[in-house]
Amino acid sequence: MPRLARRLGTQGCVFTMFVSPVDIGAAMSVGVLALVALAAREDLVRHRVPNKLNAAGWLCGVALATLAGGSEGLIDSVAGTLVGFAALFPFYWLRGMGAGDVKLMAAAGAFLGPLNALLGRVAWLAGWPT
Repeated sequence: MPRLARRLGTQGCVFTMFVSPVDIGAAMSVGVLALVALAAREDLVRHRVPNKLNAAGWLCGVALATLAGGSEGLIDSVAGTLVGFAALFPFYWLRGMGAGDVKLMAAAGAFLGPLNALLGRVAWLAGWPT
């Protein structure tokens, strides 16, 4: 038996979290919150949202949605990406925000799906939270 497993007393299974199923919804919530938090930090410090961060976030969102819902999850994630992108693109086109912000919303849409991405956009327009 490995030394760490013997020390933890797990009888060969060091990390029990891999034995029990992972709640995909919770993983997606943590993923989108981490993506937005990292992007906010980068935006505050460097005044830009890196493409690598947006791409990694988008890939994680699509992968988790596909894992959760199969082909329907993939379609939902891609639709969320398109809605998120389309929701902020007019502001980029009018030079009201940067392209990184638009790509970030597209990546968040991959986690959220089309309806929640649209609801997030409507809430932002309404000024919630103020």
